[in-house]
Amino acid sequence: MNEKIWLSSPHMGGTELKYIQEAFDSNWIAPLGKNVDEFEKTIAGYLSVSNAAALISGTAAIHLALILLKIEAGDEVICSSFTFSATANPIRYQGAIPIFIDSEKDTWNMSPQLLEKAILDRLNKGKKPKVIVFVHLYGMPANLDEIVSIANKYEIPLIEDAAEALGSKYKNQHLGTFGKFGILSFNGNKIITTSGGGALVSFDNEAIINARFLATQARDDAPHYQHSQIGYNYRMSNIVAGIGRGQMEVLNNRVEKKREMHDRYNEFLKNYAGISLLTEPNDEYYSNYWLNTILIDPRQANTNRELVRLALEQNNIESRPLWKPMHLQPVFEEFPSYVDGTSEQLFEKGLCLPSGTNLSEEDYVKIETCLNKVLTKKRISFAPPRIDQKIIDAVSETLKSGWITTGAKTKLFEKKIADYIKSPKVLCINSATAGLELALKWFGVKEGDEVILPAYTYSATANVVIHQGAKPVFVDVNIDDFNISVDAIRKAITDKTKVIIPVDFGGYPCDYDQINQLVNENEILSYFSSSNDIQQQLGRILVLSDSAHSIGSIYNNQKLGTVADFNVFSFHAVKNITTAEGGAISFGLPAPFDNEAIYNYFSINSLHGQTIDAQKKIIENNWKYDVIMPGYKKNMPDVLASIGLVEIERYDETLAKRKNVFEAYSEGFKDCNWALLPIYKNEQKESSYHIYALRVKGIDEKRRDELIKNILNQGVSVNVHFQPVPMFSYYKQLGYKVSDYPNAYANYAAEISLPVYFDLTDYQIEYIIEIVKNSVKEVLGK
Repeated sequence: MNEKIWLSSPHMGGTELKYIQEAFDSNWIAPLGKNVDEFEKTIAGYLSVSNAAALISGTAAIHLALILLKIEAGDEVICSSFTFSATANPIRYQGAIPIFIDSEKDTWNMSPQLLEKAILDRLNKGKKPKVIVFVHLYGMPANLDEIVSIANKYEIPLIEDAAEALGSKYKNQHLGTFGKFGILSFNGNKIITTSGGGALVSFDNEAIINARFLATQARDDAPHYQHSQIGYNYRMSNIVAGIGRGQMEVLNNRVEKKREMHDRYNEFLKNYAGISLLTEPNDEYYSNYWLNTILIDPRQANTNRELVRLALEQNNIESRPLWKPMHLQPVFEEFPSYVDGTSEQLFEKGLCLPSGTNLSEEDYVKIETCLNKVLTKKRISFAPPRIDQKIIDAVSETLKSGWITTGAKTKLFEKKIADYIKSPKVLCINSATAGLELALKWFGVKEGDEVILPAYTYSATANVVIHQGAKPVFVDVNIDDFNISVDAIRKAITDKTKVIIPVDFGGYPCDYDQINQLVNENEILSYFSSSNDIQQQLGRILVLSDSAHSIGSIYNNQKLGTVADFNVFSFHAVKNITTAEGGAISFGLPAPFDNEAIYNYFSINSLHGQTIDAQKKIIENNWKYDVIMPGYKKNMPDVLASIGLVEIERYDETLAKRKNVFEAYSEGFKDCNWALLPIYKNEQKESSYHIYALRVKGIDEKRRDELIKNILNQGVSVNVHFQPVPMFSYYKQLGYKVSDYPNAYANYAAEISLPVYFDLTDYQIEYIIEIVKNSVKEVLGK
């Protein structure tokens, strides 16, 4: 059988033998000696306390602390229930009564609310608790602000069981230094070890001196053995302390290693349903993450703690349930407890995972492989929006402001977008579709007119043409980048052509230099016939860019936004920037057009044609307005713009992450002879990294659909962008045939869109690549 992976085995630093050898060479083996003295000084210096007493165990340290605090038979001592029995046993050594307190959900440590409830109840019963013994479980700091405050309020001294928490901090102060006494353990499985051992620490120097006296059998200062009080054989030996000296030299490294291990587990486990890892509640907490501990929700995970533990055990990997609460232990069940079920749930669902600082990469892989088999993977979504606390706070602020429809937030969002893309003016509306429609309406597109657009696009691009009564003229796309073919545009232009709508597929810009040059060629200009003043003023075909995917794209070293007469962006829920629903129009019309005036016209047209918006009517007390056109209801409200304001401020971060996802996919598939990788950057253009459109050589539509089904069945959401518009029933009825657009159909039949979003993890990307490769092999045999 393979070598066992232990939960947390000792890990020597390299100098321990040197100190042990010094003890042997000096023939000072026990009791005490230089190693003990230096070990105590190092501990006290590390924690910035007055003194430390090195002892045989953390249990001994708790016992001595209780003795020093004069705990006697019948006294009541408050104690964490969710802990190892060593925390509570010394209370019974003294004949005292343990009063057990349940945990809080955030840290799993003593609940301040239940602590105060217990104190008040004991006071009402005429019995004031003498001491509070609380624990920092698994290295996680307890809620010290509240616990210390309660202890001070009722004048009850604290014993801080930091046996598992050496190196942990709260508000940058080491644990073990908040109470009257701090307890450390150097047991074999702790973050550093002396094989067995512990320490009592305090700012009370006299108390530690007294502890050392009691720990050496309370021998009086006399030439003969004389004892005036009961003592204990609790002092650490010089040999064991030598190990401790060496271990202290690597303590910071061990803490760093434990925290790196926690990050790795966190990254791995976030991909599985119903699994939560104990993590610092906020940046005031700094845990050494002595053990990585998880909770398993059976309803979501389709397994339970014990099945996972047994699966690990069968693979020779040690794991362990969380502590069984003291109030459930037979030896303590007779004593009072103040519980709400939290620790019982933790015990039922919790598991400690291997967390030794000497785990190898091979060990990690073995652990992760085993967990992967027994845990249920979360479905990897296709394109969930990035909704975090910043978004929630921004929306909440707007809701609380009392103004949620179009107002200052929307106008600010417009300015932020305009600044970002270097546009003279931007109007926010309720969808990109609305933006395209407003532009066509403004230009006077009507029945009998023709609008050229790619066959390979979303139906909205064509639907807006139908809305105007005009004829969509579909043309084919380039086989390599999915974008509209300039040669196909040229062939499709007639004297009825009023508008060209290029679509930036997946955020990769179309060939705008060629398109703009084309519409200004003398021959093409000769075809153009204007039917209104605006068309006559422009004197050529309007270039209306469907830039729904391409906010943040680069064209000729500039952010895309003014490469066409209008660029229309989408902020739908799956887009790079979202406002849940929404869009924006960027105005880039050439002189002599006044983009400011046109912005104002569009703004009025997007709100029923009324001359004053709602905010101006109320704030400026100007209720009277005019309606100058039969406008639309296409405005963006502030509550949605508040989402966009957060999104645009951090958009460079979003783009960088999306680019990393693209590059990881391309690296993962580069050696696959069946893979046609998407183009997303060249010397002139760079994508916004919206859609990773992977194509499979030699596949047909039917087998592509089988491939997608196979991938979906393994928990990865993929998509197809797009079904060519001529394939839809409505457009078929109008006489369009997809066979007239061979490149569009060929790309569609071979394409699968892979997940791309900000929160996609490296592990998930690797998993997606693996699943796609395996699925292609299964479906195509490649």
